[in-house]
Amino acid sequence: MPVTKGKLDKCDQSRLDQNYSFLLGNLDATYMMDLLIDRGIFDITDSEIIRSKPTTNDRNRTLLDILYNSGPAAYGVFRDILKKDSAFIVQKLDDTELVTKDNRSQGQILKDELTDHQKAHRLTELDLLFFSKSFSTAIMSVAAGLNISQMEVQQIQLSNQYGGTLNHNQSMLIKWRNKTGRAATLLAILEAFVKAEEVGGEIDWSIVETGVKRIQ
Repeated sequence: MPVTKGKLDKCDQSRLDQNYSFLLGNLDATYMMDLLIDRGIFDITDSEIIRSKPTTNDRNRTLLDILYNSGPAAYGVFRDILKKDSAFIVQKLDDTELVTKDNRSQGQILKDELTDHQKAHRLTELDLLFFSKSFSTAIMSVAAGLNISQMEVQQIQLSNQYGGTLNHNQSMLIKWRNKTGRAATLLAILEAFVKAEEVGGEIDWSIVETGVKRIQ
Protein backbone atom coordinates (compact mmCIF):
# COMPACT_ATOMS: atom_id res chain seq x y z
CA MET A 1 0.00 0.00 0.00
CA PRO A 2 1.57 3.36 -1.03
CA VAL A 3 2.61 5.77 1.69
CA THR A 4 0.34 8.83 1.96
CA LYS A 5 2.22 12.11 2.21
CA GLY A 6 0.94 15.52 3.25
CA LYS A 7 0.90 17.87 6.23
CA LEU A 8 -0.04 16.82 9.75
CA ASP A 9 -3.17 18.14 11.42
CA LYS A 10 -2.33 21.57 12.89
CA CYS A 11 -3.01 20.41 16.46
CA ASP A 12 -0.75 17.39 16.05
CA GLN A 13 1.95 19.57 14.51
CA SER A 14 1.64 21.97 17.44
CA ARG A 15 2.23 19.13 19.93
CA LEU A 16 5.43 18.20 18.10
CA ASP A 17 6.54 21.84 17.74
CA GLN A 18 6.13 22.54 21.45
CA ASN A 19 8.08 19.41 22.43
CA TYR A 20 10.67 19.47 19.64
CA SER A 21 13.80 19.67 21.82
CA PHE A 22 12.39 17.08 24.25
CA LEU A 23 11.69 14.69 21.37
CA LEU A 24 15.17 15.18 19.89
CA GLY A 25 16.65 14.07 23.21
CA ASN A 26 14.36 11.11 23.89
CA LEU A 27 13.37 9.41 20.62
CA ASP A 28 15.02 6.32 19.16
CA ALA A 29 14.67 7.00 15.43
CA THR A 30 16.23 3.69 14.38
CA TYR A 31 13.62 1.77 16.37
CA MET A 32 10.73 4.02 15.40
CA MET A 33 11.28 4.15 11.64
CA ASP A 34 10.93 0.39 11.06
CA LEU A 35 7.62 0.37 12.93
CA LEU A 36 6.45 3.41 10.96
CA ILE A 37 7.26 1.52 7.76
CA ASP A 38 5.28 -1.50 9.02
CA ARG A 39 2.30 0.80 9.67
CA GLY A 40 2.48 2.39 6.21
CA ILE A 41 3.57 5.87 7.37
CA PHE A 42 7.20 5.79 6.19
CA ASP A 43 8.73 4.02 3.20
CA ILE A 44 12.16 2.51 2.52
CA THR A 45 13.48 5.80 1.12
CA ASP A 46 12.58 7.55 4.38
CA SER A 47 14.43 4.84 6.29
CA GLU A 48 17.55 5.22 4.14
CA ILE A 49 17.57 9.00 4.66
CA ILE A 50 17.32 8.58 8.44
CA ARG A 51 19.98 5.85 8.59
CA SER A 52 22.39 8.03 6.60
CA LYS A 53 22.58 10.62 9.38
CA PRO A 54 25.72 10.38 11.53
CA THR A 55 24.36 11.02 15.05
CA THR A 56 21.34 10.07 17.15
CA ASN A 57 20.29 13.72 17.32
CA ASP A 58 20.48 14.06 13.52
CA ARG A 59 18.47 10.86 13.02
CA ASN A 60 15.80 12.03 15.46
CA ARG A 61 15.61 15.44 13.77
CA THR A 62 15.26 13.83 10.35
CA LEU A 63 12.56 11.43 11.58
CA LEU A 64 10.54 14.37 12.90
CA ASP A 65 11.07 16.37 9.71
CA ILE A 66 9.71 13.47 7.64
CA LEU A 67 6.86 12.90 10.10
CA TYR A 68 5.71 16.51 9.64
CA ASN A 69 5.00 15.66 6.00
CA SER A 70 3.66 12.10 6.35
CA GLY A 71 -0.07 12.78 6.22
CA PRO A 72 -2.83 13.42 8.74
CA ALA A 73 -2.79 9.84 10.11
CA ALA A 74 0.92 9.92 10.91
CA TYR A 75 0.77 11.46 14.38
CA GLY A 76 -1.76 8.91 15.67
CA VAL A 77 0.41 6.02 14.51
CA PHE A 78 3.54 7.70 15.93
CA ARG A 79 1.75 8.09 19.29
CA ASP A 80 0.53 4.47 19.31
CA ILE A 81 4.06 3.18 18.72
CA LEU A 82 5.44 5.30 21.56
CA LYS A 83 2.77 4.08 24.01
CA LYS A 84 4.30 0.60 24.10
CA ASP A 85 7.85 1.44 25.23
CA SER A 86 7.96 5.21 25.81
CA ALA A 87 4.76 6.06 27.65
CA PHE A 88 6.46 9.06 29.32
CA ILE A 89 6.82 10.70 25.89
CA VAL A 90 3.14 10.13 25.11
CA GLN A 91 2.20 11.55 28.51
CA LYS A 92 4.18 14.73 27.82
CA LEU A 93 2.65 15.09 24.36
CA ASP A 94 -0.88 14.52 25.70
CA ASP A 95 -0.37 16.99 28.55
CA THR A 96 0.81 19.76 26.21
CA GLU A 97 -1.47 22.78 26.19
CA LEU A 98 -1.88 23.49 22.51
CA VAL A 99 -0.62 26.79 21.17
CA THR A 100 -1.48 27.69 17.62
CA LYS A 101 1.68 29.76 17.17
CA ASP A 102 4.28 28.07 14.98
CA ASN A 103 7.33 27.67 17.22
CA ARG A 104 9.63 26.43 14.50
CA SER A 105 12.56 28.61 13.49
CA GLN A 106 12.47 30.42 10.16
CA GLY A 107 14.94 27.88 8.80
CA GLN A 108 12.85 24.92 9.93
CA ILE A 109 9.76 26.40 8.30
CA LEU A 110 11.61 26.97 5.02
CA LYS A 111 12.93 23.41 5.11
CA ASP A 112 9.57 21.86 5.98
CA GLU A 113 7.83 23.71 3.15
CA LEU A 114 10.16 22.53 0.39
CA THR A 115 8.46 20.60 -2.39
CA ASP A 116 9.81 17.14 -3.24
CA HIS A 117 11.33 18.63 -6.39
CA GLN A 118 13.11 21.35 -4.41
CA LYS A 119 14.39 18.88 -1.80
CA ALA A 120 16.02 16.76 -4.50
CA HIS A 121 17.42 19.71 -6.50
CA ARG A 122 21.18 19.26 -6.95
CA LEU A 123 22.83 22.61 -6.35
CA THR A 124 24.62 24.33 -9.21
CA GLU A 125 27.62 26.63 -8.90
CA LEU A 126 25.25 29.59 -9.43
CA ASP A 127 23.07 28.34 -6.56
CA LEU A 128 26.12 28.10 -4.32
CA LEU A 129 27.22 31.62 -5.23
CA PHE A 130 23.80 32.88 -4.17
CA PHE A 131 23.68 30.94 -0.89
CA SER A 132 27.26 31.93 -0.01
CA LYS A 133 25.91 35.45 0.61
CA SER A 134 23.61 34.23 3.38
CA PHE A 135 26.08 33.38 6.14
CA SER A 136 28.65 36.16 6.08
CA THR A 137 31.15 35.38 8.87
CA ALA A 138 29.46 32.13 10.02
CA ILE A 139 31.62 30.00 7.74
CA MET A 140 32.83 27.71 10.54
CA SER A 141 29.29 27.00 11.79
CA VAL A 142 28.04 26.23 8.28
CA ALA A 143 31.13 24.12 7.55
CA ALA A 144 30.42 21.99 10.63
CA GLY A 145 26.87 21.42 9.40
CA LEU A 146 28.27 20.28 6.04
CA ASN A 147 30.94 18.03 7.63
CA ILE A 148 33.76 20.24 6.33
CA SER A 149 36.60 20.33 8.85
CA GLN A 150 38.06 23.46 10.40
CA MET A 151 41.41 22.60 8.80
CA GLU A 152 39.80 22.45 5.35
CA VAL A 153 38.23 25.89 5.88
CA GLN A 154 41.55 27.32 7.02
CA GLN A 155 43.25 25.91 3.91
CA ILE A 156 40.63 27.61 1.73
CA GLN A 157 41.20 30.91 3.51
CA LEU A 158 44.99 30.67 3.35
CA SER A 159 45.03 29.73 -0.32
CA ASN A 160 43.24 32.98 -1.17
CA GLN A 161 43.99 35.42 1.63
CA TYR A 162 42.76 38.41 -0.32
CA GLY A 163 39.62 36.83 -1.75
CA GLY A 164 37.28 38.10 0.97
CA THR A 165 34.50 36.43 2.95
CA LEU A 166 32.15 35.86 0.02
CA ASN A 167 34.86 34.16 -2.02
CA HIS A 168 35.82 31.92 0.91
CA ASN A 169 32.20 30.99 1.54
CA GLN A 170 31.64 30.09 -2.09
CA SER A 171 34.86 28.07 -2.27
CA MET A 172 33.85 26.13 0.83
CA LEU A 173 30.41 25.34 -0.62
CA ILE A 174 31.97 24.21 -3.91
CA LYS A 175 34.37 21.97 -1.98
CA TRP A 176 31.38 20.48 -0.15
CA ARG A 177 29.52 19.88 -3.41
CA ASN A 178 32.56 18.21 -4.98
CA LYS A 179 32.96 15.93 -1.95
CA THR A 180 29.25 15.15 -1.63
CA GLY A 181 28.31 14.67 -5.29
CA ARG A 182 24.67 13.86 -5.93
CA ALA A 183 23.79 14.37 -2.27
CA ALA A 184 24.60 18.11 -2.50
CA THR A 185 20.92 19.06 -2.59
CA LEU A 186 18.87 22.06 -1.55
CA LEU A 187 17.52 20.07 1.42
CA ALA A 188 21.05 19.21 2.56
CA ILE A 189 22.25 22.82 2.56
CA LEU A 190 19.14 24.03 4.41
CA GLU A 191 19.73 21.35 7.04
CA ALA A 192 23.29 22.66 7.42
CA PHE A 193 22.08 26.25 7.79
CA VAL A 194 19.59 25.20 10.48
CA LYS A 195 22.36 23.38 12.38
CA ALA A 196 24.68 26.38 11.99
CA GLU A 197 22.10 28.69 13.54
CA GLU A 198 21.52 26.24 16.41
CA VAL A 199 25.19 26.59 17.42
CA GLY A 200 25.20 30.38 17.14
CA GLY A 201 25.97 31.02 13.47
CA GLU A 202 24.17 34.01 11.98
CA ILE A 203 22.16 33.11 8.87
CA ASP A 204 20.38 35.72 6.71
CA TRP A 205 17.17 33.79 6.11
CA SER A 206 15.81 36.45 3.75
CA ILE A 207 18.62 35.62 1.32
CA VAL A 208 18.06 31.89 1.82
CA GLU A 209 14.34 32.29 1.20
CA THR A 210 14.99 34.19 -2.03
CA GLY A 211 17.41 31.46 -3.10
CA VAL A 212 14.82 28.77 -2.38
CA LYS A 213 12.20 30.61 -4.43
CA ARG A 214 14.59 30.68 -7.40
CA ILE A 215 14.48 26.88 -7.46
CA GLN A 216 11.07 25.79 -8.72
